[in-house]
Amino acid sequence: MSVAILLAGCGGGSSPRSRPSLSPYEPPAVSSSAGSPSGLLPIQQYMLLGRDYDVVMRAVVVLAQQCMDKQGFKVTLPPPVPARGAISDLSYGRYGLDSLAEAEGYGYGFAPEHRPRPDPAGEEFERSITATERSALVGADLAEMDARYRNGCVGQADQRLMAGTSAIWADGIQASPLVRQVNLDPRAKDSPATESSMKNFAGCMAAAGYPDTPDPREPPPQFRRSSPASEATAAEKRAAVTQFKCQQSSGVSAAMRSAEIAFQLKAIDANPEAFAQIKSDIQAVVRRATTIVGDR
Repeated sequence: MSVAILLAGCGGGSSPRSRPSLSPYEPPAVSSSAGSPSGLLPIQQYMLLGRDYDVVMRAVVVLAQQCMDKQGFKVTLPPPVPARGAISDLSYGRYGLDSLAEAEGYGYGFAPEHRPRPDPAGEEFERSITATERSALVGADLAEMDARYRNGCVGQADQRLMAGTSAIWADGIQASPLVRQVNLDPRAKDSPATESSMKNFAGCMAAAGYPDTPDPREPPPQFRRSSPASEATAAEKRAAVTQFKCQQSSGVSAAMRSAEIAFQLKAIDANPEAFAQIKSDIQAVVRRATTIVGDR
């Protein structure tokens, strides 16, 4: 992992296709018992995402830059890469293809506006940084360190932003264990409606000539590719259109989403104090980051 990537942070999502989103996260002003706002999952209230993530990452860079300057290093840290993918919106691609238009235009790949953006500043920084500068910045060879135990200037930035909170890491790389458990629980999307609609989806795909596609979150085997940015063939686009229509007719994506919302709300309501503390910790980190960025 490069220094530039470490500075930019990273995140994991539950969507097999890991489709990025352009929609920034806006923390919904609702209690868990009030239901989930359209487009957002309940658990997103307890994660560092979207604009909040961007502010925190900018603050990490500001603090790390100040630290490097104080030590006399003549380096300019690259700006962080804005939130995208699961760091921006957990729902995007989580239940299968998102729109007929994308299926028609890009098959199982990303539309251009959703593809990972290039980071020329980060790439140039990675080429130019010396071993001494790297050590001062992160305190260890990235190949030999765990990102959770950062040292150097980036580690100091994390410590200042966290200020004793324990729910998240300030760089956004990881959510709290409780939030991760709820977000990634394999049972979350299970329900009688999901089971029934999944069978209908598989039957729809088989009838259309794609017999090995039991799950809307995965394309047929012949169209699984390592690079979502590569161009889709006409055959892939036809398959994706068919899959989206089977998702719609079977109701499988809606069933999975409804089941997951109910699962998350139940988990949150079962442990209100812990989740309230997690939200408070995140808000405190974001406030500190906002002050740091504003003071620059």
